[in-house]
Amino acid sequence: MNCGIKKATVKLDDSIDKIFSKMGDKLNEFDKYNILTTTKMQKDFAESIKEYQIALGDIYEQAGDIQKHLADELLPNESEMLVQALNGDMSSLKLPKELKPLYEKMRAKIDNNADELVKLGALKSKSKIKDYLKRYYAAYLNEKGLMGKIFFDKKFKKRKNLTHDERIAMSMIEDASVVIPKTLAEQRTQILKASVLKSIADKFAKDEEFENSVKISNETNGGVYKYGALAGKYVPKEISNSLKSSQLARETLGIMEKYWFPVIDHIKVNVTVKNPVTHLYNIGSNVMLAGLNGDLIALGQVMYMKVKNPKKFKKLVDTANKYGLNSSLKDFEDIDVHITDKKKINVGLSIVKNLYLAQGSKAGDKIRKLYDWEDKLFKVASFKRLMDDGVAEKDAFKKASEVYVDYSTPLPDFVRTIDKSGLFPFMHYVYKATPATMKVIAKHPVRYALLQTALLGAGASSWLDNSSSEEDLLKPIWAKNQANLFGAKEWVNVGGSWYMNLGRMIPAMKFGGIDISFDTGFGFVGGMVNIASGKTPLGYNISGKYDESHIKAGKKILTMAENYLPPLTFGRYGQRFSKKLMGIEQKNYYKEDMSFAELGGRGVGVRRFNEKKELSSRLKEAKNLKKFKDKSKSRDKKENQKEYDDTARKIKKAGKRVGFDLSGDDKTFNFKKAKFDF
Repeated sequence: MNCGIKKATVKLDDSIDKIFSKMGDKLNEFDKYNILTTTKMQKDFAESIKEYQIALGDIYEQAGDIQKHLADELLPNESEMLVQALNGDMSSLKLPKELKPLYEKMRAKIDNNADELVKLGALKSKSKIKDYLKRYYAAYLNEKGLMGKIFFDKKFKKRKNLTHDERIAMSMIEDASVVIPKTLAEQRTQILKASVLKSIADKFAKDEEFENSVKISNETNGGVYKYGALAGKYVPKEISNSLKSSQLARETLGIMEKYWFPVIDHIKVNVTVKNPVTHLYNIGSNVMLAGLNGDLIALGQVMYMKVKNPKKFKKLVDTANKYGLNSSLKDFEDIDVHITDKKKINVGLSIVKNLYLAQGSKAGDKIRKLYDWEDKLFKVASFKRLMDDGVAEKDAFKKASEVYVDYSTPLPDFVRTIDKSGLFPFMHYVYKATPATMKVIAKHPVRYALLQTALLGAGASSWLDNSSSEEDLLKPIWAKNQANLFGAKEWVNVGGSWYMNLGRMIPAMKFGGIDISFDTGFGFVGGMVNIASGKTPLGYNISGKYDESHIKAGKKILTMAENYLPPLTFGRYGQRFSKKLMGIEQKNYYKEDMSFAELGGRGVGVRRFNEKKELSSRLKEAKNLKKFKDKSKSRDKKENQKEYDDTARKIKKAGKRVGFDLSGDDKTFNFKKAKFDF
């Protein structure tokens, strides 16, 4: 009986997948310029890149295993001798007998990789170095991440003719557990990259120019083509664009992609990965999806497995990795810690890096790993459940990744540009999550109905709760409810005048319309423009009208840091708590001093709104609008009065709901400012 239900569920899932696929095809036909859709060619290219990333992950996993093996097996002097023999600094005949088999094995691996690079055209035969072993220097390794070295270094060129003593004086590393696996990983990555470029050339490239085509550069590094088999050939424009965004052809990136896009990506990391509130809401959003998708029991099983049967858990994760669970680089980059000279650590710099949660710092790496696993764990749980239901491994992973957002699938150029430019910095997530969430809802209508009942019972439904529009009057305009796929309120009252930002937990798109005002729209760009003009990203004044210029400049810098640096340290929460501890008053939107409770509430996504002032402001605005319309004589005064009376009735009704009598309206309050300062 249970088996029959599972089969029926899988069949229903497949049917809905087909319906959504057909809808996607229809949208593709309608969107002739592919503004919001991707072409089949882009999807095929993305598959090649995904396979590349999976293979890259395998390379680093193998390199990590070699690193661990060498670190465990070799004594320091043996490690040093092995490196010198492989590097041609000493004869292999001088190696101890017990080291010779290992030397022969590593020598063969490195030489075979070099031969393969020659065959693929990624290395010219005359450039091949005898007794090759990549030379690493401690200072240089600490400057760049491994991925940076792979893509930016000029590979396998003839090395400077320095003596062994000169190289040692420059802090050349002679630790076999670092140098050998890194050399092998870089060689295998170059082989993989050359193979992928050849595969792409076979699929999409032509020798002659054709309509809407772009010529790939045939420039070389030391006589070796940068783009392998693609060099000098013509490819469709969308393939050229996809190639750039894939990082395989980074040298051809434009100024925006080289310099501005990384700035936006960095800010994204600061306000998401380094923000504890984002972690809470990320988990909450995934729990909501897991409940809807039927993954909660599997999630519990996987978490239990992680604690009680780590080997079984590792096997499950390794299976998922085969299909792309792991991004590309694994923990192999941690090898760099072995070459750090602890005596020379700059303590001050180390503290700043940890406070900034910079990549490479202990705190930074831990929080990145946490953020990574917040999604991975749910994917693994869904993957396990689907396999238990009889779905094939590859299909199971594809379905699990779709629900919890698969960032490896291609983006249309337009969507990618507005996301990367910072105008709509989370459009990538919205674009991927919206159809995926709609599909989950379509597959599980009963669970969706139960969720709606729960939202209604908690007073969090904006679709079924008649008081929702009244409640909007109690909050700032920017906090009003926006339509979403779950019909949940944007901000939910959790007692008194305290509200929680539930809307941030709701996956997929908010259907509140595109905001093109600089006060609240245009993402990071709009926020930066506002700060430069003396306002917060929400449009509130930063400084007083008569502040001196250096005071205004200082406040702008601090506001920029508040909004775009790690929130808990250099950003908003860190700054405000520090000032509060020093006795400097911290004001909220209403020019009121914020208590520690209010500051702490903001740290978990809860804010206090002054409902009385919000209602009073709305009433004053309605009265001013009536006066304006009366003056303009665009309508009869009776109509204006009726409109005002209706609005005032709603506002006063909302006031009674929370115990405020607004019958005195503007006689009771000072309405000099309609917009409160931040």
